[in-house]
Amino acid sequence: MFCGNRWQKKTIVLVLGPAGSGKTSLIRAGILPALTRLGVAEGDHSWRLAFTRPGNGGVGDPFDALAAALLEKSALPEFPDAATRNGWQTLAAELRVAPDNAALRLRETLHYISVQALDHLLDEHGFEVPPANPKQSVELPRQNRPEPGDPKVRLALVVDQLEELFVGGFSPELQQKFIAALGALVNWRVAFVVATLRSDFHAAFQKCCNPKELAVLNQPELRVRDIDLSEVLAGRFDLPPPGPEEIREMIRMPAEAAGLRFELDPETGRTLDAALLEAGISCAEPLPPLEHLLWQLYRKQLPRKDGLLRWSDYRESGGLEGALANHAENVFSALDENAQAALRPVVQQLVSPGPGEDGVLIRRTVPYRDLTSTPGFSEHQKAGAERLIELFIKEGLLHTERGPNAEVLVCFTRECVFRNWPRVRQLLDEDLALLRARDRLEPNFKLWFSGGRRSYHLVRTGSGIRDAAVLLRGFRTSLSDTHVDYLLRSLRTRNRRRWFRGTAVLAIVAALAALFVIPGLQWLGANMERRKAEQSSGPEGRVAHSGNTRPESFEAEQRQKGNSAQLPPGNAALATSQRDALQTQLKDTEAKAQQGQKEAALATSQRDALQTQLKDTEAKAQQAQKEAALATSQRDALQTQLKDTEAKAQQAQKEAALATSQRDALQTRLKIPKPRHNNAKRRRHLRQANGTRSRPSSRILKARRNRPNRPKRRRRLPQASGTRSKAS
Repeated sequence: MFCGNRWQKKTIVLVLGPAGSGKTSLIRAGILPALTRLGVAEGDHSWRLAFTRPGNGGVGDPFDALAAALLEKSALPEFPDAATRNGWQTLAAELRVAPDNAALRLRETLHYISVQALDHLLDEHGFEVPPANPKQSVELPRQNRPEPGDPKVRLALVVDQLEELFVGGFSPELQQKFIAALGALVNWRVAFVVATLRSDFHAAFQKCCNPKELAVLNQPELRVRDIDLSEVLAGRFDLPPPGPEEIREMIRMPAEAAGLRFELDPETGRTLDAALLEAGISCAEPLPPLEHLLWQLYRKQLPRKDGLLRWSDYRESGGLEGALANHAENVFSALDENAQAALRPVVQQLVSPGPGEDGVLIRRTVPYRDLTSTPGFSEHQKAGAERLIELFIKEGLLHTERGPNAEVLVCFTRECVFRNWPRVRQLLDEDLALLRARDRLEPNFKLWFSGGRRSYHLVRTGSGIRDAAVLLRGFRTSLSDTHVDYLLRSLRTRNRRRWFRGTAVLAIVAALAALFVIPGLQWLGANMERRKAEQSSGPEGRVAHSGNTRPESFEAEQRQKGNSAQLPPGNAALATSQRDALQTQLKDTEAKAQQGQKEAALATSQRDALQTQLKDTEAKAQQAQKEAALATSQRDALQTQLKDTEAKAQQAQKEAALATSQRDALQTRLKIPKPRHNNAKRRRHLRQANGTRSRPSSRILKARRNRPNRPKRRRRLPQASGTRSKAS
C-alpha cells in the first residue's frame, strides 16, 4: 500500500476500529515509521508530516485545524501564505470554498521544495545554478500547469479521530465540504492521507462521500474532473481488537525496554504480567485501562528505584477495571471545596452524547478560557476550576494542545475516564437532555461565530428557541460567555420579531377595515339619499302628471306605488343600523390599534428600562461578588495570620514556662545549701539500727581538727528518777 504502483492507485488509508482499539498508536508507531523508512530506502523521497484533528479548531471549524497543520514546520512552511501573519486563515478559506485551487497551490509548493532539494544536490557536486525565488518558483508551475510526475518530496497527512467531524457540532454542509477537501488533496496527489475513524461512524462518512449529497455544495471545481469521492477515498483498513498474544507483547515489551520487572506472588506463584494479561483478555476495551494501569505502576516504583512492578501496588490501585476510577476519585478528593464544585460544569463542556438516542458519550475539545469563563462563576469558583483543570492535567486525566490561534485546548485523555468513573457518569446521566439540547444548537453557533457573528445564523425555529431558553435557565454555568451571548441575542431577536409581527397585524387589520368599511358606508349613504329623493317625488307628482289616463290603470298604478312606498323606510332603517354598526366597529378597531401601539410603546420603554436596570443590577452584583471575594480573601488571610500569631504566642508561653522552671531550679540549687544534719541524723539512725558506732570519715575528722576550740559543754546530771534525759 505504501510503495510502487500502490501509491499511484490509492493515496488514502482509512483505519477503522472500535473505540480504544489502538488506531492512533498503529499510525504513529507503525504506519508512519514504515512510510518514512520506505522513502529512505528508495533514496529519492523525503517525507513531510502533518497531524490534525477536526476538533482541534476550537470554536472554529475543521478547516482551521487542517490549514494550520499543513503550514507547520514539519509540513509545508515554504507555502507562500505561511509567511504572513494569518496565512493559515487564507488557506482555510480557500480549502473551504475552492479545495481544488488550494490543492494545486500545495502541489506546486511540493514541486518547489523538490527543485530546491535538487539545487542543493547540484551545489554539492559543483554545478552552477541560479538563485531560486520562492514566489517565482511557485508561480511558474501555475502558469504552465503542474507537471505530470509526482513531486519528489511527499506529504503525509494524518487526520486523527475523524469521528469528531460528526459530533463536534458541525453542520452537514460543512462535513461534506471537509470530506471534499480531503478528496481534492488525494486526487491531486498532494498528500498521502491516513485517517482514523470509529467503526460506528463509517456510515456517516460514506454519506458525505455520496455524489448526491455532495451536489448540494454547488462547487463546480469538484465536478470538472468528475471526481467520485467514493472511489478516491476507498482505501480502508479494519483494525480488529487485539488478541491475547498482542496484549502480552503490549504488557511485556515496553517493560523490558524500560528495564522493569514484574513481581512474583509467593502464595500463588503467578507473575504480575500474567495477571494483567488475564484481566486484559476479559475486558471489552482493554487498551486504555491497561495503559493507565501500567503508567500508575511505573509511577509508584519511581521513588523506590528498584524497577519492580509490585503486586501490592496493583491491588492498591483497584485492578484493571477499577484503577482509573480509583485514581480519578483520589485526585478529586484531594481538591478543596471550590475546585470540587467546578467538576460538573467543566465535565459537561468536555463531553458530548453520540448520535442516536442510545449513543455513547464522546469527548469534546474546548478552549481553556471557555472552561473558566462561564458567566455563573465567581472569582473563587473560577480559581477553583483552574486548580481542578491543572491537577487533572498533571495526573494524566486531561490533555492539552495548541489550536490554530495558539490558544490552549483541553480534552479528556481517554474516553474511559468519564465512562468508568461513577461520579462523573452519574452527573452526565442527569444532564443528558441538556447536553443534547446544547449539541442541537451547536451547528448554528459555530456558523454564527465563524461567519462574523451575523444575525442570519441566530436561532429562529420554535424548537431552537425553546432549547435556548432551557439552556439559559438550567445550563448557564456550563456555557461559555460566547455561548451565552449567542443564546441571549437569539431570544432578543425572537422577541423583537414577535413585537413587529403583532404591530404589523394590527396595522393590516386597520388598513383592511379602512379599505372595505369606508366604501361600503359611502355606498349605503348614496343609496339612502337616492331612495329619499324617490320617496319625496312619488304618488302626487305622478298623479298630476297622468290625469287623462284610464281609471283602471290609474288604480293599479296607485296600488303598486303604495306597496313600493311602504318598502323604502324598512330598508333605510336596516342600512342605517348596519352603517352605524360598521362605524362603531371601525372606531373600536382604530381604538384597539391605537391602544395596541400605546401598549407596545409602553412595553418597549419598560423593556428598555428593565434591560438598563438589569445591566445595573448585574454590574452591582459583579461588584458585590468582587468585594465579597476580596473580603473573603482578606478574612482568610487574617484568619491564617491569627492562627500563626496564636501558635507563636502558645510557643512563647511554653518557652517562658520552661525558662521559669529552669530559673527556679537553678535558684534553688544556688541559694539553698545542702543540710549536713540530715546526713548526721541518717548515720545516727544507721548506728542505732546496727547497734554499732561507725567511724567518722576522714573529711569529718579533718574538719574537727581545723575547728577552733570551743568551751566544752557542761554535762547535766541525771534526774532523780534515774531515767535518761533527752540529751543523753
